[in-house]
Amino acid sequence: MSKYLRDIVLYTNKEYSVKPKEYYQKIHFVYIQKLNYLLNKIEFNGILTINLVITDIPSEHLTSERFGNILEVFIFFIKENESKNYVISYYSNLLIHLSKLNDCYSKNLIQIINKIIDIEEVWAETISRRKWNKSKTFNFTLSFEINYLNSNMKFFLNIENKQKQRKSILFSEVSNSLLVKQEFEDRANKVYWENDDVIIIEKSKKSYWEYNTNTGELTFHFYRAESGDAHGQYDLGLMYFKGQYVLKDKKKAKYWFNKSAEQNYSKAIKMLKNNFANDT
Repeated sequence: MSKYLRDIVLYTNKEYSVKPKEYYQKIHFVYIQKLNYLLNKIEFNGILTINLVITDIPSEHLTSERFGNILEVFIFFIKENESKNYVISYYSNLLIHLSKLNDCYSKNLIQIINKIIDIEEVWAETISRRKWNKSKTFNFTLSFEINYLNSNMKFFLNIENKQKQRKSILFSEVSNSLLVKQEFEDRANKVYWENDDVIIIEKSKKSYWEYNTNTGELTFHFYRAESGDAHGQYDLGLMYFKGQYVLKDKKKAKYWFNKSAEQNYSKAIKMLKNNFANDT
């Protein structure tokens, strides 16, 4: 079992009206995500999970209570219109409280506080080591960035040749999806060279991306849709239509809705009628 902090979870007490998901959608999402990512490198004296419990009772001092390897910290809800500096100060004080409480005030924690303070509109991190193809002509890394203003998380495949010419390919974008560091590492471990020219990204039983360094083409493969299953074609169309897991693309959404509708799948027919009736 890991001795390091695994994740930070946001809760509300029963009396409070704001749900955690709504809280994530505000200015605070990027800070919670950044804390989840950075604090995995810190040992908190056996604490594996920190529950941040939102309360509507103002307090000048943070209070907390430990239950085995879980620590509950009671925090006061921050209004959406509070200044960025106020929010930075708020989360910095939270870190200081945690460090003093668990006797782990270290240089690492100070560096993390500085990273919280230094956050700009976009926070970016590389989450994989550089991996070369067999002929050493190209290498890739995986990275993500989070937009401070809208909480969107983007994942990039970064390609670099021997001349150090670099190209970043955006392949996935999610909104308000809180991930812990292990989940980032899991995504990075699912990217590999299939051969000297092709990179496979996040291959699973359902789907995967394929990037060809010769053509520069990024292709998303969804097995159920490609096998001719009408329901699967509709699901893939919906993914493109909403921008779920894949990037939003109305042309590809229409293509897969049409493929499904050709097999008389009623939901696809309805989607085309309601959203693409005026398309030429």
